[in-house]
Amino acid sequence: MQKRAAKQPLSAADAMTVAAKSMSDALTTALALVEHANHQSQNTLERRLPRYRREYDQLTDDH
Repeated sequence: MQKRAAKQPLSAADAMTVAAKSMSDALTTALALVEHANHQSQNTLERRLPRYRREYDQLTDDH
């Protein structure tokens, strides 16, 4: 980290390039997390569908 801290960008264009790269990496990571969260929520809902339930887990309407 000290080597990186000692190495300053040579120009404003270099600084913008580094900033754009880090923003791109952050966006890629955020998109991966969103995709994972969507997949997890989809699986939770699918498990609750009646076709995935065992027959003896179904409640009867005997009153």
